[in-house]
Amino acid sequence: MLELNKDNFEEEVNGESPILVDFWAPWCGPCKLIGPILDKLEEEYKSKLKMSKLNVDDNQEISAKHDV
Repeated sequence: MLELNKDNFEEEVNGESPILVDFWAPWCGPCKLIGPILDKLEEEYKSKLKMSKLNVDDNQEISAKHDV
């Protein structure tokens, strides 16, 4: 899964492909549960949808900008 950060976020989310962004944190219980599910879905939908994740602890400005 594509890891987003301050260096590539704008370029990736403003590209031509539809993108799903998983805003997650290492301490988040629900994030830990949904992570493996998203990994499986990535394989199934890779030709239709770009899947990515953004660590909210490491990218607080982006998270705040998107009200996460």
